[in-house]
Amino acid sequence: MEQKDIDIYEILKDEEYGTELYTPICGKVWHSGMANDKDSAKAIWTEDKDGREHFFDKNGKIDKEGEVLLFSSNEMRDWSKFFKKGDVLEYAGKDTQGTCIFVKYEDDTKMKFVGVYLKEKECIYTSHGTFRTVDFVKSDDPAGYIRFVEERLGGQLNRETLEIEKPAKLTFEVGKLYVFNEQDEDGELAIIGKLIVKNERRDTLTFGDQYEIETEKFVTGQAFDLRISLHDELREATELEVELFNKHYAIWKKEKEAKEQPAFKTFDKVLVRCGKGFKWLPAFFIRDRGESFTNRYNVLPLHTGKPADFFSCIQFEGHENIAFTSYDVEDLPF
Repeated sequence: MEQKDIDIYEILKDEEYGTELYTPICGKVWHSGMANDKDSAKAIWTEDKDGREHFFDKNGKIDKEGEVLLFSSNEMRDWSKFFKKGDVLEYAGKDTQGTCIFVKYEDDTKMKFVGVYLKEKECIYTSHGTFRTVDFVKSDDPAGYIRFVEERLGGQLNRETLEIEKPAKLTFEVGKLYVFNEQDEDGELAIIGKLIVKNERRDTLTFGDQYEIETEKFVTGQAFDLRISLHDELREATELEVELFNKHYAIWKKEKEAKEQPAFKTFDKVLVRCGKGFKWLPAFFIRDRGESFTNRYNVLPLHTGKPADFFSCIQFEGHENIAFTSYDVEDLPF
């Protein structure tokens, strides 16, 4: 088939060196290089079996006014049929419809090729098949076809390996953070939740502490049950989302402790004890060593006059009557 003004340079520019081609000049040649100047008379470089070089312009000609002398093979001289791995091809006939992905030519003649994921109407075949090259052309809608294949086969097509890569099954671990969506009166919210109970047999996960990303609201003390099958978006929290959750949990915890525990100042009058069952002793407050210490409150007890650390600390004012007793604050008899 005579062809004129086919831009073979563009077809071959991303092709690996060593690809077998054909020229009537000497038979089989192998692609060996490309000139930087596409319009050069020696734009395409080839080499024959004896190591001799043969050069062609971008249209596969030796002379600009001459004929095309470079083809993909002796048998297949139509450059529109020069397909590459991953190309989406459509059947060119009028009576039959079919789309597939090009894998490789069956042999050096390039008259037949191996294809995969053949789509006929709404059916798709995952096995490889052999097809006549002349019957197919490149698809005008490769993205639509690939989208169809991925939806039907439940994964993402790897354009290099041509394998369908399915997402790994999500595993659930109590104590980890997961992200899911929920509806409220303001619309859909993305929530980071800490998993506290899992019952996959009943399609249920239970979350404890939750952080609403859009409202920046931290919710605690409210267990929430989630149906796994109704939340395709459910996933494990990213590192940044874990940091965000922990940041707001720390803020909530600090605010909670501030409400529960009055802030003492140095030399405040306090009552202290070593724990439940011990007597409350009057003292002057020195400092709070922090929650990482079991006996966190450093004070100056009046009965010793020497600094010491205690487990519990309350204000003296309002609790004068329990000094030197072992009553619990919440169980006072008066």
